[in-house]
Amino acid sequence: STVASPSLPPLTQNEADRHTWVAVTTIGTEVWVGGESLRTLHRDHTGGWTYFHFDAAVSAYKAMIAIAADEIYAGGTADREGINLRRIKGAEWVDGPVVLAIQTINDFYSPSPNVLYVVGSTRHNEPAIERLTR
Repeated sequence: STVASPSLPPLTQNEADRHTWVAVTTIGTEVWVGGESLRTLHRDHTGGWTYFHFDAAVSAYKAMIAIAADEIYAGGTADREGINLRRIKGAEWVDGPVVLAIQTINDFYSPSPNVLYVVGSTRHNEPAIERLTR
């Protein structure tokens, strides 16, 4: 189905000219979308949209995965603080866990709720996979 474009805070003309949404995940009827400049949209079960943005960050989300309704991971190129993975905790995004071997996260795979594989590349652009557990 087609969903009307959510209302977003105004973007500068430069941001609007080059912004793209590149990652999407779902859990139940909820939809999460991630993109450039670490912008994230969440469509909840009522159809309402919530917008998240990290002002200090300079990278982009390239992959997202929903493990549970309150456990969404988003990853991409490390920002200027070296953080490349964030997760939703309640109603806010928090850093981590730390993915040491990977500079840019390109995808996730979760065979069970306790295991998350992170796929990407090192700072030398070599392929890398890291297994995270909780």
